[in-house]
Amino acid sequence: LGPAYKIGSAANLLYESAGGSDDWAKGVGQIKYVYTVELRPSDDMNDAHAHFAFMLPSTFIEPVGQETYVGVKEFLRSLITSRRQKSSSKNIYES
Repeated sequence: LGPAYKIGSAANLLYESAGGSDDWAKGVGQIKYVYTVELRPSDDMNDAHAHFAFMLPSTFIEPVGQETYVGVKEFLRSLITSRRQKSSSKNIYES
């Protein structure tokens, strides 16, 4: 397994900011659900890689890409499962 990732609002997990692509997508693009993916390293000072900030060495590209792929795939799987459950419960109550 790779490093643990946290789930939550960017403002709660990182810091408040304005003008990001998620703000534009929600405000101007009128997209109902938006999300932001922050790649490693974590803000955990015990993390040996925390000092790289957003400038990871090229040796991290492949593992971070693999972690991100797994994370996005899991996010989509969860979304699809949730939608199916909501759809099934609607059918039960509408019958």
